[in-house]
Amino acid sequence: MRSLTKSMTLIVIAVLLSVVTGCWDDSNKATGDLGVLKYYLTTKYDADGNLKTGILPTNISHRIGAYSTGEEYLGRYDEIYHIVEPAENAVLINHDNTYDVPDFTIKVTKAGSYKITTKNDEKVLDMITLKFEDPASLEVITKVRVAYGEEFDVMPSTGTINVEEGSQVAFIPYLKTTSGTRMIGDVKCKFTADPDWMVVPDVEDTYITEDTSITFGYESTFYFIEEGTVTFNFKHTESGYTGSQKFDVTAVSK
Repeated sequence: MRSLTKSMTLIVIAVLLSVVTGCWDDSNKATGDLGVLKYYLTTKYDADGNLKTGILPTNISHRIGAYSTGEEYLGRYDEIYHIVEPAENAVLINHDNTYDVPDFTIKVTKAGSYKITTKNDEKVLDMITLKFEDPASLEVITKVRVAYGEEFDVMPSTGTINVEEGSQVAFIPYLKTTSGTRMIGDVKCKFTADPDWMVVPDVEDTYITEDTSITFGYESTFYFIEEGTVTFNFKHTESGYTGSQKFDVTAVSK
């Protein structure tokens, strides 16, 4: 009974987190075939479909989580694990967790449908079938915040983007199929600017005391500091997919 209470408490926490963060929306989660688990893959953009009906890109590692729907007692979390069928062309790694249903990471190298079964040594708890396709292109959602502005605005997805010095840009990468469908997945890319002296990377997390200075995350946000034309090139290292975006930077209007 104590484990069941803990499970229900975790469900409430998960729901509250989804409301606060907005990370677990319909574009990246789905209930398993048996209704016992909810599977999710956190993304930062609106994908087409959900985790069961949408498409995941091949050749990329996806960390997928799961939590109880409250329909059935799951037993000990540290005895739960996931398997993939067919196992050929797929690698699945189970992650340890003694306080909730463990996550798993999956990477497939061939397009197709792959069934994930979640179980313990006594029975099958739930299952979900994931669809994978080879991506056709790497795209980015580009958002710009003017100097001293409070919000980021979404920029056009094609052509050169005009910005002023002091503006901040943020990139959210995603992959598309040949038909233009946005694929589901957390796509982390490396961004480089040409020329690099026209921008400076933002510090996403900072810890500063009088004697210590620690910074984290020079990944996907930058400030424009010089006039001229600058091109950002981005690459997903694991898969090799690449893309680019050009900016024209002008002096601040007075």
